[in-house]
Parts: sequence; C-alpha cells; structure tokens
Amino acid sequence: MSAWKKAGISINKYFAISAKTVTKALKPELETKAARRYITEVKVQQIKNGETVKVTDLTSGKDLTLDDEDGRSVAIPKRKSWKERWLDISADDSNTATFTEVWRLLKLARKDLPLFTLAMVLLTLSAAIIMALPKVTGLILDATKNFTTLEDIDIYGFSLDDFLYIMGGLLLLSTAATFSRIILMRIIGENLVSRLRSTFMKKIYLQDMAFYDNNKVGDLISRLSSDAYVVSKSITQNASDGIKHSLILASSLTMMFVLSPNLSLVMLAFAPPLLFFSYLYGLKIRSLSRQLQQATGALTKVSEQQLNSIRTIQSFTAEVKELHRYNSRIRDVWRISYKDAVTNATFFGSTGILGNVTFLLTLGLGTRFVLNGSMSVGDLTAYLIYTEYCGSATFGISNFYTELFKGAGAASRLFEMLDIRPSIDPIHGHRLVICKGHIRFENVGFTYPTRPDNPIFKNLSFDIPTGSNVCIVGPSGRGKSTIASLLLRFYKPTSGKILIDGHDVEDFSVHSVRQTFGFVQQEPVLIEGTIDENIRYGLPNNIARRTTRADVEWAAQKANCDFVYTLPEGFNTNIGPRGSLLSGGQRQKVALARCLIKEPPILILDEATSALDGKSEAAINETLERLMRVGNMTTISIAHRLSTIERCDDILVLGYDGTIVEQGKFRDLWADQNSRLWKLLNTTPNHKRRSDDNDNDEEYRRKHQGQDQSQDQSQGQQQQSPPHDKPKAEQSRATV
Repeated sequence: MSAWKKAGISINKYFAISAKTVTKALKPELETKAARRYITEVKVQQIKNGETVKVTDLTSGKDLTLDDEDGRSVAIPKRKSWKERWLDISADDSNTATFTEVWRLLKLARKDLPLFTLAMVLLTLSAAIIMALPKVTGLILDATKNFTTLEDIDIYGFSLDDFLYIMGGLLLLSTAATFSRIILMRIIGENLVSRLRSTFMKKIYLQDMAFYDNNKVGDLISRLSSDAYVVSKSITQNASDGIKHSLILASSLTMMFVLSPNLSLVMLAFAPPLLFFSYLYGLKIRSLSRQLQQATGALTKVSEQQLNSIRTIQSFTAEVKELHRYNSRIRDVWRISYKDAVTNATFFGSTGILGNVTFLLTLGLGTRFVLNGSMSVGDLTAYLIYTEYCGSATFGISNFYTELFKGAGAASRLFEMLDIRPSIDPIHGHRLVICKGHIRFENVGFTYPTRPDNPIFKNLSFDIPTGSNVCIVGPSGRGKSTIASLLLRFYKPTSGKILIDGHDVEDFSVHSVRQTFGFVQQEPVLIEGTIDENIRYGLPNNIARRTTRADVEWAAQKANCDFVYTLPEGFNTNIGPRGSLLSGGQRQKVALARCLIKEPPILILDEATSALDGKSEAAINETLERLMRVGNMTTISIAHRLSTIERCDDILVLGYDGTIVEQGKFRDLWADQNSRLWKLLNTTPNHKRRSDDNDNDEEYRRKHQGQDQSQDQSQGQQQQSPPHDKPKAEQSRATV
C-alpha cells in the first residue's frame, strides 16, 4: 500500500476524513487552486517502518495536507457547503462577461445577416408546420368519435384523405426548409470561423516578441483551431437550434393554455426550479469549458515542443520521460472531461426525472378532466404531445444554454489574445525611405519582460558609421543578439535611444525599419517550398513578382550556394518544413542569399557562418567585403569565431555589466595581450566553460565588472572615438 493511502487511513482514524477524500486531494488540479482556496497546511510524514504515518503541525483540523509520491504538498479541503459553492460561482468575475463576449461574436457575424435572416425564415416555417401536428392529431381523434364512417369525416372542409395529403405536403416542405436552414447555418459558421481565425492571426502578427515570450506556440495553435471552432458552433448552429426550441416552447405553452388553462397553471409550477438549476448549470459548464480549452492548449503545447525536439529526445533516450509528461497532460484533459460529463449527466438526469413527473401528472389530471367533460380525448392527446414538445424544447434550450456558455468560455480565450496591445506600435510611424546605414545607441537600457529583475544593458552607447564593418563580441549570454533584436524593433528599450541616420528608430514604422535590414541568424528558419521561393521571400510581393531567375541566381552565387546546381531540380528543389531537407550550412547559405537579394543598407549576421566550412566561409566573407565597399553596406557581425572577427574593421567588446568595455580596430586589440578581446579569445577551456556557466553568478560578474572598469579607464579615449581607416561615404541608399 502506498504512503498516501496509509495517510488516508490514518487521517480517517483520527479526524474522520475518508481515504477517498485523500485520493481526491492528490489530484494535480487541486495544486493550482491551493493558493486561492486553502489556507492551512499540515505535514504528513511517514514513519521509518513504512507502516504508519504521523500528522505534524496540526492547527485547526479543518484543513490538512500531505505529500504525494512526487513530494508535492497537496491540500485536503473540508467539503464546502452549497451556500459557499454558490457564492464562489456568483463571485467569479468571468461569468459577468459572458454576454459581452457573445455580443462581440455576433458583431463578427453581422456580415452574414442576410443569410441568417433567410435561415430564420426557413426555421419559422418548419417550426410552424411541426407545431400544427398535435392539434391535427387531436382533430382526427375527435372526428372519429363524431362520425360513423371514414367517408363522413370532415376536417375544415376536407376529407380525411385530402387532409392527410395536405399535411404530407406541408411536412415535405418543413423537411426542405430544415435542409436549407442547416446548409445556410453551416455556411455562416464557416464564414465566422474563417473570420475569427483571420482576425486572430492578424493580431498575432502585429504583436512584439514579448508576446511570444509569454505565450507558447502550442497554446496559440489551440486557440486558433479548436477554440475558434467551438465559438463558431456555439454562435451559428447552436443559435439556430436555440431559436428553434424557443419558438417551439413558446408555441407549445400557448397551445397548452388554449387547450386547458387550469392544467397549464399546474404545469408552470415546475418552471422556476428548472430555470434556477439551468442557470447554475450554465455557469458551471462555462467554467469547465474554459478549463478544458486551457488543458487542451497545454496538451497541444507539450506535443508541439516534443515533436520539434524529437532529435534531442531520442539522442538522450528521454522517450519514456517525455511520454509520461504528455500522458500527464492527457490525464488533465480526461479529468476535466469527466467532470463535464458528470455535470451534464446530473443536470439532464434530474431534468429528465422532472419531465417524467410532469408527464405523469399531466396524464393523471387530464384523464380526470376528460371524465368530467372539460376536455375531449383529442384535446388531451394534443395536450400530451405539446407537453412532450415543451419538455423537448426545454432540453434543447438547456443544451443551447450549455453550448452558449461553452462558446463564451472559448471566446474569452480568443478575446484575451485579441485585446492584448503590443508595446511597439506595429502600424503607425514615418516611412524610412532612404537609409545611409549610420547607427547609434545612446545610453540604452533593456530588460526582457519575462525577466524584469535581470537587466541586460545599462547605459549602452556606441556609434557605427555608414559603411562600417563592425563585429560585436563578448561573453555568452551578455546581449550580443539582443542588440540585433533591438535594432529590428522586436523589443522596445526600457531607456535611452537608438538612432538610424540621426533619427530615433521609434519615429519610423516597424515595417519600414525592418525592410532596411538584412538579418541572418545562426539557426535560420526557412519556409516550406523551393529554394527559389525562399530566396525571393526576402522581397516584398510586388518586387518578388518582377524578379527574374537571373536575380535569384546572382544572390545565390554571392552566398556561395553552389550546391543548388548539383540538385536534380536545381532552384525548384523542395526543401521541406523549415528547410529540414538541407544541411545546416546549406540553410545558412540560402538564408544569406535571401538577405542579399534585397541589397539592404544594413546587414546583421548573427553567427551566420557558424555552420560553414572554412572554404565556404572565406568565399562568403570575400563577397561581403566586396559588397560593403562597392555598395556602401553597413555590416554588423555577431561572432565567436576568430576567422569571422578578424575580417571586421572595428570591434565592440561587451562586458558583463551590459556596456561596451572596449572598442577599436581588430589588429590593435589583438596585438595587445592585456586587451579584453585578446583575453576573451585566448581563455583556457576551463575558463571558457566557467564564463558560459556563470553568466548569472553575481560574484563572478562583480569580479569581471572590476576588470571591465579598469579597461574602461585605460581605454576611455578609444571608446569615445574609434579609429576607422575606411573613408565615410555619404551616398544615400534606397531600400527595397
């Protein structure tokens, strides 16, 4: 017997809390609620002999805790009263937003108002025909009592056969109307889900990188796919069914009062409790729906991470570990689905009992009314059918209410994303038409939004003149790639300014700034398609359509993409998802060609040649040097390899304090064995490993910050005005 079961038995013995309660307390979902719902905790420790447990630190005895088999502290709550649970549901602020969310969804569907109106006309027609059937049945039954032969039966001036033919035609018309309504509502639903997904995706594209740091891709995919579908179904098909059942319910009640007012008043006594429990049921279903969508999103996120990391998982033989993690998320979804099923079964089972009681009561009282002559047999039969219609419509409305709250729960997750405003305005700003490539950082400070207590830069300042070939070096994790992210406006500096040609980069629109740059990462991401399509991807659509194959081949040649000519299909070769059919070096070459074809005024290379062999790197470096001198291109390289660093004219060395601790020409810094650059590139393997592993170690940082400050004092002038032997060119360059 496991420790927690022993704990459950022990607690049951002294505090009358059952083992079943302990089992429930160990469920993972309670951990997330513990901080909000439970206050006291009691430690349950197992005695060495493994046979019994002891409870320590007991306070009131109302709430207990124990450690499960994974060592997690889990609360065991006292069962709340119905009043406390009702107050919890009523106090949930999310419930008040339900109809606001539904109204926002209806506004998205207003473009399909003509189709929806036509669907409602067809719905009304079919409902009206269906509602006539009970009355017709009653008329036929009463006619058999009043007439001796079938030929004598007269119903509204029609014989029985003619009347049945007419009703058959009307029923066919009702079927056709229902058929057309279902198709129209499906079209409206697909239009709505397409509009929702398009709006959601557009909003996602406008977000800055801080948004993606806080929201995992798997969860976004879940919102984009399953949540959007649930919302669409709730508003279209479910709304149609809800209106249909409302019409049937209203018509049934009206006909019931027409046939027997006294009997109908008795039946209405069951309505208030049904409506009350339906309201509570709807609130509970909305909460469960949101939990289910969140759990599904977490499951999608885990699966997306694992499938993207399949090589790493298999190389570390971590399949079992990852499968356990995935199965844990599956269990979360199963538990919430089980709660949803129990809630549905409880509600519909209870209302089913209520409906059966209503039917039996109607039959009993109606029989007495027939015997005393206040109702005919036909009227009682019609009344009973209308009662069934009324019960069926009530169930339908309850289901509509359920689906509506499910849709509201899914909609809240969508609108949660749609309402997020990016910190960087993605639309407005002046257009950067002409860029010379002069870059300047003035006292820039930056902290990642996900790590507000760990500043990356403090008063970072440097100047990169037009046409410069600059390399940024420094210890791992000290913000070299962050400089590129700030230049591309993926993030917003927390202080200071970034200037391009003397103008604050925030004055320009995000798109025009990014079109000015060419950016190649260490692990470039290619789109699924051909090599030709990937190289053209660097151009706006209007220019890409006018670009010839010769232009593509020129860019490929400059990026040393000789391997393309050895492929059977050449530039039309499909490279697979994310370029998976190419090697790492080939992907880097294609990514570089993608940048070079747009001839950007500023080129950023973030370890862009790290996967290349020496010969390929030398060829690409020679091409880049020629382009820089002929085209006056400003190049910023981020590198650790000496072969990349030594080809640059000027070097910026980042220190551990987030500032430039050294700046100058490579040959001067490399010749000085006391320079920060020389020490950084000539550290022993042990020291290099220590610098990589201790970026967050405060003592280690203080030690190196002292070195940084001493270097600052010895090379203060060098930081102020770095020497450049390349003449400054003032020729303007238009971006693509």
